[in-house]
Amino acid sequence: MSWEWIGPVATAIVGLAGIAGTWLTGRAARHDQRDLFKMQYDEARESFVRETRRQVFTEFTANLHRLLLNFSMPSKMVSDEAIISSLHDLMRSYSGVKLLGHDLLRQHAQHSIAAVTELSLAKLANEEDQEKLTKLEAKLQTITFMLERLMAADLGIPVNRSGDEMTKDIDTVIEPMKYMERMKAEVNDPSGDAPDD
Repeated sequence: MSWEWIGPVATAIVGLAGIAGTWLTGRAARHDQRDLFKMQYDEARESFVRETRRQVFTEFTANLHRLLLNFSMPSKMVSDEAIISSLHDLMRSYSGVKLLGHDLLRQHAQHSIAAVTELSLAKLANEEDQEKLTKLEAKLQTITFMLERLMAADLGIPVNRSGDEMTKDIDTVIEPMKYMERMKAEVNDPSGDAPDD
């Protein structure tokens, strides 16, 4: 008689172990499914942000190149309205670069906006000093080149040079231009009241 209870107890223990095993397996599957969903969500978000950045960067550089093309044409071939429209498009796309670009990219985009504004004002005012216009165009082309490389690096497209090296390249071009402008101002203003930057 004392052995009669062993069968039902063993069955109950095996049953409870089966229920616990099923519950633990289900719990592990739920955790795995949640982790997989989170990983897929993160990848989809990163992909969306990368694609949005690519579109914003492409639009910004396309607008810069359109302005460079307008600036390279004779003044009579490009209307003031076309330049203003191009500037408007560039500023609109610049807001996207400010939102989505990293710090170095935003800084160089801001330099490009300053160069574009200076060149646009000179073109709209029918500046006659061709040397000044050529320097401004060269400065803008250099900044545009650096921006394209920074944007490519930001999107994960391999480039040969680091951001710091590209910054040095830009500074190498911009600093002599500032120096030449200061020297011209001193030569043109014999009183010595030339503005300092």
